[in-house]
Amino acid sequence: MLVAHHLEYSKLVHEKGELVVYSGSYKQTSVAVVSTGLGCCGVIDFFSETEKACLSEIIYIGECASYSKEHTLRSVVLAEGGDLPLLERALKAASVYNIPVSTLPVIFHCGKAAAIANNAIIDDGSGAGGIVCRVAVSSANGDIVGDIYSWAKNNDVAALSVLTVTENIATAEIMEDHERHSRLYNAAHLAFETTALEVNGLQ
Repeated sequence: MLVAHHLEYSKLVHEKGELVVYSGSYKQTSVAVVSTGLGCCGVIDFFSETEKACLSEIIYIGECASYSKEHTLRSVVLAEGGDLPLLERALKAASVYNIPVSTLPVIFHCGKAAAIANNAIIDDGSGAGGIVCRVAVSSANGDIVGDIYSWAKNNDVAALSVLTVTENIATAEIMEDHERHSRLYNAAHLAFETTALEVNGLQ
């Protein structure tokens, strides 16, 4: 798993189908890296079955589409609506490592269908906008950011989403697969540094 390469002393602790879990440490911080390959349903099911006492925070690393010319291909966006201190730590880490990021609010809505894709950036024309996230009516029709934030809030776990724009609808650009992998690696670095700040502070 690409993201697990960041870990020190990484160890594969679970593998069943597409669900893969590595544990290890990063700058003296205990970290688990989880890949479900199953979308929001697999993520929430895994967290629900995990001993909640083991979780203090969740940082989701994912991709999104953009309908905004401002948020171009390769932009990194931190989704508001999770845990504010965790968001502030991510902004500090981004500043330290010169990673350009922006923040956008999450626009929650319910239902099985939407006019645009979920986890998509929209712009109202005034420079303001947000990330559209559907709150699941059932575990099969939600989206990852919305469901993780809702689950985390209900279970007193801090949560943050780090999203990379891999498709821009406004400019008709799509990121190539090889570049998506490298961008995922960079987003993972930001996530790990954000986690390490809680224990080590700015270094």
